[in-house]
Amino acid sequence: MANTNFVTFGEDIAILLITFYVYSVVQAPLAFRYIATATDKALYMQLHLAKLQGAAVAFVMR
Repeated sequence: MANTNFVTFGEDIAILLITFYVYSVVQAPLAFRYIATATDKALYMQLHLAKLQGAAVAFVMR
């Protein structure tokens, strides 16, 4: 059970890193500012979920 949760958490970290990469690439050109705004909202949700999951994992692992 713990292993499955850890794998899922690892996948979420990978998705978060990809989101960061896409965000940094998309944010650069001013022409795609509206995409950056949408990505910003998605990124905020991703970070919020990652924080919650990180807290949950830390709580389980201690």
